[in-house]
Amino acid sequence: MTHRDTLPLETDLAEDYFADPYEHCPRFENERFLLRLAESGDAEGLLSVYTDPAAQDTLTECSAWNCDFGYGAKTLAEMREHIGKWIESYKNRYFVRMTIFDKQSETVVGTIEAYRREEGSFCGGKICLRLDLHSDYENEKAIDNLLSLIIKNGIASFGADGIVTRATPVAAERIKALLKNGFVLSDEQLQDGHGWGITYGEFWVKTV
Repeated sequence: MTHRDTLPLETDLAEDYFADPYEHCPRFENERFLLRLAESGDAEGLLSVYTDPAAQDTLTECSAWNCDFGYGAKTLAEMREHIGKWIESYKNRYFVRMTIFDKQSETVVGTIEAYRREEGSFCGGKICLRLDLHSDYENEKAIDNLLSLIIKNGIASFGADGIVTRATPVAAERIKALLKNGFVLSDEQLQDGHGWGITYGEFWVKTV
């Protein structure tokens, strides 16, 4: 009997591994990218993402609607403070924030944030996905690669029935990748959670 023969079946491994992403944060990996829980040591690489001038419009339009922190960092200390808030939010089971590594260039190129929407809420039962990328990766090919990875692993890890993410017309390359992966523009609007009366649209939904 080989060591492989003593391991649980692949389906059993997946069921156990993805049982609770807040107890055991998964790692998503393919030939190009690795995604794993963000940590303080990622600060230098992430600072280059969040201070990238060419990425600011996409970061603001497509991501900032659901987060009060993560932007405006100008120093490593400020970036580490943001990462600390992400880690604390993970410990409190609010969301998972994962750092994206390009395995070819061995660089940090962005983050994803994911959590499962509560049943009965806007897109309830689906993963709410936030994708923050350096402008060098804000293109259809890279985003398609990342989405394929997240769809394959993320839906199972959160026990979800699909994904919802925001992409406004400023993110034309992102929208191409969403369409390629079966996302559909939703007519629904989301009311902000702060009571400010702000309504957000341009959400793209994939149901499985």
